[in-house]
Amino acid sequence: LRLQYPEGVEVIGFADDLAVVAQSGNSDELLHKTNRAVQMVATWMQQKRLELAPEKTELLVLNGKRDRSMITIAVSGKEIKPSKTVKYLGINIRQNAYMGFHVQITTSKAEQRLSTLTRVMQNVGGPSSEKRLLLYGVVQSIVLYGAHVWGGIVSMQKYKTMLGKLQRRALLRVISGYRTVSTEAVQVLAGIPPIHLLELERIRLSTRPERNAQARRTERDITINEWQKEWESSSEKGSWTKKLIKNLSSWVNCQHKKTDYYVTQALSGHGSFKAYTKKIGKTDDICMYCHDIDTAEHTVFICERWENYRNTAILQLGHALTKENLIETMIESEEASNVVHDMLRKIMTAKEDEERIAQVQQKKAGKVLIPPPT
Repeated sequence: LRLQYPEGVEVIGFADDLAVVAQSGNSDELLHKTNRAVQMVATWMQQKRLELAPEKTELLVLNGKRDRSMITIAVSGKEIKPSKTVKYLGINIRQNAYMGFHVQITTSKAEQRLSTLTRVMQNVGGPSSEKRLLLYGVVQSIVLYGAHVWGGIVSMQKYKTMLGKLQRRALLRVISGYRTVSTEAVQVLAGIPPIHLLELERIRLSTRPERNAQARRTERDITINEWQKEWESSSEKGSWTKKLIKNLSSWVNCQHKKTDYYVTQALSGHGSFKAYTKKIGKTDDICMYCHDIDTAEHTVFICERWENYRNTAILQLGHALTKENLIETMIESEEASNVVHDMLRKIMTAKEDEERIAQVQQKKAGKVLIPPPT
């Protein structure tokens, strides 16, 4: 198909898909060029004992002030009228090269797939965090397909927000988190960069002469650096997670990091903590064991009720855990990470169970009974 097409005409082929792209400042000339190019392609294919499929042929006039319905082309004797949208190689293109349409279609498709996956990704139980990440990859691959073509549109807040909401909803299932966890904290706990940064990464990668593993690592490092800046300058949302996870690179690149329903509560501050439930209007914020304000920090590091779990972890690790070294310890080794995870799970499960019992007793007797330390 390397023919001498009219000036301003380019033919792009991939597998059995063919696009004839023509441009001109005059609509009549544009019509003539396009029909001429299509006829040249049809003749070449006939010589090769091939043929065009008129029923699969679409025409899109990207821009121009003239009545577009008057512009038609002929393919194998069939008149093709302009469409408002076409889909080429998986990219939805609309009049005026409006790529926001593609984002809307893709987001809708990804949301449908996510709704299906959500059924097997309940917060308690279900797949491990590693398997949840694999399932999330299905949603992300749908969204990022062709990002080097349309990704620039994420500079518009409307689409950045649209994609961010989708990613947040998906990643909440990955970390098994409460719906109130901030988007920034959800992304960090999952170890997945914001979707708009991943799109920009795809654009940069597409312009590189080489696209090997080293090039991908280089671009990912750039993405993480940009993410670090956003994380440090973000609002007060996710403040507890930010105190724990300061260096994104070390956390994201940790191969053995994992989360679950109980660990995510401890790392996000959203869960079985009175300070949290008070914010959503359910209880006061006083710890039912020691009468201090019941935050994630208080529960994990201070409350005497859980001292035995902390002491067990100290014996296994050889040092005490603090908010300054918790994540560092988890990153240090898989063995150390398992010790921390075990401690957090035991604290949070026991706390939930005892609070549930206390609530029942409170309703029956009008007061809360504190179980003895174990």
